[in-house]
Amino acid sequence: MERGTSVVHAPAWQRWGLVARGFVSVWLAYHVLAMFVSPWAVPPTSSLAVAIQGNVAHYQTLLYLNHGYRFFAPDPGPASIVGFTITKADGSQFTGIFPDRYAINRDYPRLNYHRWFMWSETLGRMFGQWVSPAEFARYIELEQVRVAELRQQGLAVEADRLVADLEEDRRVWEESEVARKRILAPLARVLLQRHQGQEIRLTLNRRMIPSLSEARAGMQPSDARLLEPERAFELGRWKWDETSQNVVFVDTPATAPAAPTIEEIPANSESNRNE
Repeated sequence: MERGTSVVHAPAWQRWGLVARGFVSVWLAYHVLAMFVSPWAVPPTSSLAVAIQGNVAHYQTLLYLNHGYRFFAPDPGPASIVGFTITKADGSQFTGIFPDRYAINRDYPRLNYHRWFMWSETLGRMFGQWVSPAEFARYIELEQVRVAELRQQGLAVEADRLVADLEEDRRVWEESEVARKRILAPLARVLLQRHQGQEIRLTLNRRMIPSLSEARAGMQPSDARLLEPERAFELGRWKWDETSQNVVFVDTPATAPAAPTIEEIPANSESNRNE
């Protein structure tokens, strides 16, 4: 080799063999297909999309590619809106919501804004049908009356089956309550630290999508008329504890009674008291 000359190396992919390049090309095509088919297979869709989805489902799950992105298209549903009211040490209050499109600059880069957006959608999915302790207590009370009526009619088997269902309902409800407090505590802590508050109240609401006629009439997606105030409910309250440097759950609603056991119902039924 002459002095002063240099060797030009070919790119790494050009040094691969034909078999290696063919394998990588097939894998890339399969990977792109797996990414594309998830939103494509969201109902309503075609039988072809469903069939392809079934063949790539394991790969999607392995790499966490199974995202439907239904909140974007083709038929987005209602948006979940989380509201919060923060009380500061001097007694003043600060209110806000998320996702908040006016906070994009504050939550820069946009990924941070997207995380708040996913927070609200996750809470809407998990607690959109949440039953409060008072509502659950009322449900148990009404079902106890039904159990008593069944026993009065001599339908012991049906009454026992209903009691077993109530015990399962109570177990599921108590587990959801534990999950609610555990999941929302970090959110309450972040918001209290950000706004230097002492106590926070979280609420969940739903914002509808304008209909075609409303959109043509000029209604904006942020229009207050699209909120459903009758569906808004409180998710809970937390306060800042200086000792533990953490948040403490302070919600004190009516405690839901335990679902009655099979042995407890006869003693409390109208039929036994009349005897």
